[in-house]
Amino acid sequence: MTDAASQERATAEVQRLRLDAMLNAEMIRALRSARDSQDERVREDAALAAQIGAALHERVLALSTREDSIGKEALDDLASMTSDLSDYTRAMVGELVLRREQLNLRHWLSRLPHCLTGMTDLQGRSIRVQVDANVPERIVADPARMLKVLSHLICVAVETAGVGIEAFVLEVSSIDADVVVPMAAPGLRSTIFALRRDTPDHCDSKCDGDKECVTAPASVRGDGTPEKRLRTALVETLLKLMRATITPQRPDAHRSLLSITVPLQESPDQAHTGVFRLAETEAALAQCSGLKAVPQATRTAVPAAPAQEVDEAIDMLYLDRQLGSLSTIILARTAPAFLSKAVGRMTDLYVAHDLKDVRRLRSLANAWKGSAMTVGARRFAALLDAIDNCAAAGRLPADGQIVQLRDALDRVVRALERHCQHSGAERASI
Repeated sequence: MTDAASQERATAEVQRLRLDAMLNAEMIRALRSARDSQDERVREDAALAAQIGAALHERVLALSTREDSIGKEALDDLASMTSDLSDYTRAMVGELVLRREQLNLRHWLSRLPHCLTGMTDLQGRSIRVQVDANVPERIVADPARMLKVLSHLICVAVETAGVGIEAFVLEVSSIDADVVVPMAAPGLRSTIFALRRDTPDHCDSKCDGDKECVTAPASVRGDGTPEKRLRTALVETLLKLMRATITPQRPDAHRSLLSITVPLQESPDQAHTGVFRLAETEAALAQCSGLKAVPQATRTAVPAAPAQEVDEAIDMLYLDRQLGSLSTIILARTAPAFLSKAVGRMTDLYVAHDLKDVRRLRSLANAWKGSAMTVGARRFAALLDAIDNCAAAGRLPADGQIVQLRDALDRVVRALERHCQHSGAERASI
């Protein structure tokens, strides 16, 4: 009995030692694999940094040649690359913090197709945005970095969509965050950005139409220029910071190319303190003009989608940050005064420039700059600020600055006239 018990204990000890050895070997393999993976990531980061450095050097050389044909393009690429590189390096050391800005999501989405127009990855393909009624109008987000994420993912999806698809639609919807993340913070909404083919139904029936839809190879995602590789690495980091999730394309989904879910915090309307003043003003104006006042509930029942801003002469995002939902109503009231004085002010500025009256130029530019900001003409105000700085330094603005100011004023006038016509049509329909 003693020998049998000793043999059994010895067998159990040998089995335990064998299991420990196997566990230690597995841990060593896991640690070795993690070390190799980390070394591979370090080599990839070093290679990417070397390529980015070479690309930046090429852009600087292109700018130093002072050739107009490539100077502007190289400057834009340089600004984009340095911005991505700054964000990526800060993210690697844990210092990248997303901004929390109040943003009108519908106005921002109306500008998205215009921002995507100049990207070479789209190759002239059109993208329109469709926003559901359940999407919150105002959110708290980082608009610049969210634009980087959406533009990159859209370009990748369009690039891998295949030949024969010329139009796409970005569908934006929203659901409660509790559906995706239990016990989510109050006011948190999960916003879904889904990119689909905006083509006839022949693409849904195995592409048996006139144009054949040929899917691009999957390797196009990993290859590309250093700029694309840097943007890809940055977007992967931003997705983690935003706690966003990507739903890959399903083999049985013929129209869905991309679906990304981003939790966004709703933002209160900045105009809630001025609603009662607006109601009193509208009642007084309606009494003077003999019109019927529009009830408050009728005006704010359904958030209206903003009109497409082609030239972006009026910055509705800036006005919304200052005035909230009252921005369109205040703009409709301040635009006529700006339009009535625009011709006279431009004439006075021309005369002062011809007479080389620097003091008069500065006074006109300073006064007109404040008026431009009230209607959201931020680019026009920036040109006036440049003229003001020149005059403050005792220098006469160049003729090119006056020409740029006149062209910018033409765009602002056209945008304000369209807005006044749109507001007048809405008032007539009501």
